Amino acid sequence: MMRRLNALLQVQSEYGLEPDDIRSELEQIEDIQRHLEEQGRSLEEAIRTANGDADAEDLLLSQLLETIDEKNKLVRREAELVFM
Repeated sequence: MMRRLNALLQVQSEYGLEPDDIRSELEQIEDIQRHLEEQGRSLEEAIRTANGDADAEDLLLSQLLETIDEKNKLVRREAELVFM
């Protein structure tokens, strides 16, 4: 696995990105994804316990969808970095 990552980093560095920069960005993406997953779980729980308050549910659902959108953007960026 590490050999494959190093090979990918070498190829990516040929595209003008330094391996350390790529590794750093991938680590940042992983940290942010973890945070967004925790936030998503909290929002899901809040939606379940909104007790039928439609306005609160709508607001929470909107926040959950924004969280999912942000996570999807990070997944796309991660794929760009890995498959350049």
